[in-house]
Amino acid sequence: MGLLGISTDITERKKSEDKLREINAYLENLINYANAPIIVWDPQFRITRFNHAFEFLTGRSEAEVIGQSLEILFPPALAAQSMTLIRKTETGERWETVEIEIMHRDKSARTVLWNSATLFASDGQTPIATIAQGQDITDRKRAELKLKDALIEAQRFRKALDHVPAYVYMKDTKSRYTYANRQVLELFGCSIDEITGFDDARFFAPDTVKQIRKMESGVFQGKHITGEMDTVDKKGGRHVYLEVKTPIFAEPDGKVEGLVGIATDITDRKLVEEEIKLKNEELLKVNAEKDKFFSIIAHDLRSPFNSFLILTKIMAEGSPHLTMDGVREIAAGMRDSAANIFRLLENLLQWAVMQQGLMPFNPQTVRLRPIVEESVAMVLDPAKNKEIKIAAHIPDGMEVCAESNMLQTVIRNLVSNAVKFTPKGGEITLSAKAADNKNVEIAVKDSGIGMNRAIADNLFRLDVRTNRKGTASEPGTGLGLLLCKEFVEKHGGRIWVESKEEKGSAFYFTIPCNAEVKKENVIEEVVPADKKEIKAKKLKILIADDDEKSEMMISLTVKKLSKEILTAKTGDEAVAVCRNNSDLDLILMDIAMPNMDGYDAARQIRKFNKGVIIIAQTAYGLAGEREKAIAAGCNDYITKPFRPATLTALVKKYF
Repeated sequence: MGLLGISTDITERKKSEDKLREINAYLENLINYANAPIIVWDPQFRITRFNHAFEFLTGRSEAEVIGQSLEILFPPALAAQSMTLIRKTETGERWETVEIEIMHRDKSARTVLWNSATLFASDGQTPIATIAQGQDITDRKRAELKLKDALIEAQRFRKALDHVPAYVYMKDTKSRYTYANRQVLELFGCSIDEITGFDDARFFAPDTVKQIRKMESGVFQGKHITGEMDTVDKKGGRHVYLEVKTPIFAEPDGKVEGLVGIATDITDRKLVEEEIKLKNEELLKVNAEKDKFFSIIAHDLRSPFNSFLILTKIMAEGSPHLTMDGVREIAAGMRDSAANIFRLLENLLQWAVMQQGLMPFNPQTVRLRPIVEESVAMVLDPAKNKEIKIAAHIPDGMEVCAESNMLQTVIRNLVSNAVKFTPKGGEITLSAKAADNKNVEIAVKDSGIGMNRAIADNLFRLDVRTNRKGTASEPGTGLGLLLCKEFVEKHGGRIWVESKEEKGSAFYFTIPCNAEVKKENVIEEVVPADKKEIKAKKLKILIADDDEKSEMMISLTVKKLSKEILTAKTGDEAVAVCRNNSDLDLILMDIAMPNMDGYDAARQIRKFNKGVIIIAQTAYGLAGEREKAIAAGCNDYITKPFRPATLTALVKKYF
């Protein structure tokens, strides 16, 4: 037998096998040392290969996972869901991308962005394996979640700031807005887009912008600034804000990259504080004036009281050397002292009521001429004694808007002063003219001794004494002029004086008007009452007063005007007398009477007699008494003690 040998040249095959092994080794190294995790599984989803990156990703060794189902890589709760996503990737020779959570061996979860493709046999139909490349996006996902949470938190924070009762904003280092809450946007009337990138010049006046930038310059130097910002918007409206501005520091260099500001509108609080401050200043001024006023009153009351006491002492002791002329002289001195005391007390009462705000102020449209006549009538007696003529040039029909009592006080004081400083045989002139469409100018001029500039400049000041005696040594304090100033300014007018020594004085004041002058009708001269021919009928008068001295004084005053005078001591008696005398013309009703006061008596009388004139008289002189008397049914009101001329003028007003 022999040996048959067949030799086949497999060089090329060996080369191919070597080349294949070389390629496989290359691919193996490529897979193993690739940065991205790579895994291969068969059609039954059993793991057949994975690289070192995947081993690092899962924390598992090759021995643990080769041949195992893919499900061991996923958290139990997500395994079925993950497998469903993987099956959807087997749709052909193309990469499908899914995001899958893979569980590390230490039970921590890693998020992988999984790109997979299925490999098919040469027939193109039979799947033989699936290869997947992953990208660990765990850190990115965590960052995205943190960013999402941060955005959600920022949104919540913005919503919270929109409900903060303050203006919250952020600016860059050029003072341009980068954020503003809802309150700021509503304040400026704009949207967030319309404020972002703009500075305050768009919203505030230039002076306010300078103030803001000055404050913020300190903030950009790293300072925390707190202060008040008194601003003016572009419409001229004033707003005061309490500002807190804090720098925003960049990390990590710590440079200032902007500021955050919080502002609170304290305009109302500021206005209240300013009002309180003003009121306190006014209160201090009023207290100082009050102290000065009482000091003047105390000083000036001492002299007439002293004179009055001395004269009463002489009368009481009944000196045997007194003649009838001496008694008359003493009585006249007592009268003058008492009149001076009364004038001082009357001024004190009016000033005190005015300062306390208790004097009613209800200006109405009234005719000026009757008020001037009534006011002048009250000072006719001293004018008669000094033979002074009083002329008034008052346009007929001229009307003013004034509180009648205050206006009478002003005119009466000015005329009384003119009489005081005009020598015997002099003249006083009153006139009125339209100053403009809203005011009437009233003037009281005299031919008296006048005054120098120093006295004129201080006439209406309480802190400077300007009192001096009249031409017949009449005393004075200057308080009447202070009341005139108060009353004129209460009406919104002004008062001033023009004077030269030995050339007389002219006092002017303005009062509001709301009617046109109809025609000129001049009163050439106002003469004392006893020189006038009384054309009115004689009156039947009831004097209701429980004070005998007061009743006697009133009886003497109205005697020349009456044909019959009846009396009553109580309100009950007054009602009964009135009921039994239906022809009564006038009732002078004292308010403070026993059993039934004057108010109740007036109400009872009005039930059966609507026509009789009732004038209430009281020593109270408080605010509201006049209105109370009118409401009770009285026609007018007079305060005791009163001058006979005052009562006479008031009676003649109705008759």
